Parts: sequence; C-alpha cells; structure tokens
Amino acid sequence: MEVANLEASAALEMAGWSVRERDWPAPLLIKRGRLVFSPKEFRADDFEVGFGSLNALLRATLPITHPGETQTTGTLEITADGDASTILSMTQRFGIIPREIASMDFPVTAGITADIGAMVRTPDANKSPIDLNFNLRDASLLWGRGSVLLYRASEPIVVDPGELRYDGDALLLRRLTATVKDTRLLANAELRGAPISSLGEEKGPVTLSLRAEADGTAEELVDVLSRVVHVPFAPDTIAGFDGPLLDPVGLHLADVAQLLGLLDRLVDGGKSVVVIEHHQAVMAHADWIVDLGPGAGHDGGRIVFQGTPAELVAARSTLTGQHLAEYVAGATAPST
Repeated sequence: MEVANLEASAALEMAGWSVRERDWPAPLLIKRGRLVFSPKEFRADDFEVGFGSLNALLRATLPITHPGETQTTGTLEITADGDASTILSMTQRFGIIPREIASMDFPVTAGITADIGAMVRTPDANKSPIDLNFNLRDASLLWGRGSVLLYRASEPIVVDPGELRYDGDALLLRRLTATVKDTRLLANAELRGAPISSLGEEKGPVTLSLRAEADGTAEELVDVLSRVVHVPFAPDTIAGFDGPLLDPVGLHLADVAQLLGLLDRLVDGGKSVVVIEHHQAVMAHADWIVDLGPGAGHDGGRIVFQGTPAELVAARSTLTGQHLAEYVAGATAPST
C-alpha cells in the first residue's frame, strides 16, 4: 500500500464530543483535543478525556509513511487520575481484571509511555497489509487507601497506598499492604522476563519473586493466601516463594496441608513453583529438591544434593536428608 505525499497541513479541534457504547455505564467524553496532520507526521495534542470519574490526558505522535518507506515509529504518553471502580468497570469488559473482584474503592493515578510503530508491506500488487506494534517503555500506577471486595467474600480487603511500576524490564510491586479482619499482609514483588513486549513478539519465560510478611492467626493467613493465589498466572509463569513461609505464624499441620494445596493448584495449572523453605512437610511434598550446604552461613552455599525427596531420604548424605528421613519415618510410623 502506498501513501500519497501530503503537501498541506490540517488540524481538527475537538471539544465537547462524546462516544458511548451500548453497554457502557457512562459515555466517553472528549473534553478537548487537537489532531494535526502534516507532511511529516500525525499528532494528537493534549487530548483530555473523561469516563465517569476517570480523567486522562493523551499525547501521541506518529510519522507519516511516504512511498518507498516501509516503517515508521512514534510515541504515546497517557496520564490518568480517577477511582479504581471506574477502571475496574472498563478493564473487566476486556478481561484484564478477573471478575472475582466485585468492587474496588480507592483513588489511582496512572501513566504510561510507549513507542508505537507501523510497517507497510507490499508482498504483491493485490495485498498491502499493515503491521502495528506497541512497545511499553515505562508505566506506573499509584493508589491510595481503600478497599477491594471479592465476590462471595464477607469482609473487604483494605489496602494502603502503594505503587505498581514497569520500568522496561520488570514489573515491580512496592509497599502492598492488605488487611483482612485482623490479618495484615505486607508484600513486595518483582516480575521479570517478558510479561509485556511488542505485539506479535514471542513471549519468553517469566520469573516472579515475592517477599511477604503477615500478622494474624494461621487460619486468617490461610484465608488471605487463598484469595491471593487464586489470581491467575500466565501459562509460562515461574512462581517463586521466598520463605520461611510457615514458621513465623506457627501453622498447625492442617494449615500446612492447605498451603500445600494452594501450591498444588499452581502446578496443576501448568506453572512452575520454586519455594525456598526448610519445613519438612514442604520438602517431603516437593517434586524436586536442591539442597544447599553442607552447613549454614559461611559453612554452606554449595549444592550438596539434587533429586527427589525419596532419593534424598534414601541417601541420607546431608543434614537435610537425615532430618527429612527422621520426619518421614515418624510420619509413616503406625500409631500405638
């Protein structure tokens, strides 16, 4: 496809326009905006739009492709302020946020910067497809204090101010504080790999690192984790849990079994789960163990065993193997 050379410039001023889909709760208002066409580029300047209580400012620039040129790249910037319930209403229509979330009530501020590109290919005289790509360079989401209510939940999850940020290489979650009844969960997380990349680009493996602390009873903690782990992961996600997950709250063995059941749900869903933990029940439940030793601190740091729990118990070649063998023997011994 060839695009004719433009010899003139044109501008379109927009103010007071509205767009409404049939099932939208509110119209999309174009409060003001300016579209500019020139011989060199197409530009959207200071587009101010509103959707319910959400207000956004958009700027975009895309160079014009001329005959003989095959590719052009521009930029996109969006900043938005509003409330989470409006964003929830919009994103659930596109399947971005799971419908297990019934409502969200807290203020948010978001911003993204991206490269947008277009390539015109002419394989033959009859077909002229246009390829588009979208590279996210930077994104941030700040939220204030509020609450999240899940369907079939009797108590809302109260969240404190925090930040979600994408810096071009990793998705970073900072200062997540969630409180359910008397249970308080604090977490920081990093999602690395290729969770966000160009459209059409093959996605690579993703690694999730999570560090969390919790206050409350074992039963309350299990309830909170059940809600968190229910959030779906991408099919190729590697989930990492940096322990000790179990010791600080003194979980009963029945609670440990529930936590292991949550991890099993991740594995059954096709995910890989890496857990850093020394609880014998967790080790015995694993598919594969990597044992570091031979001692602790300066006396450790080397891989002293790799294999299944059964092989580690049979070998008893490490301190971990010896303690795990004693645990397994005690767990399987007949009661008197």
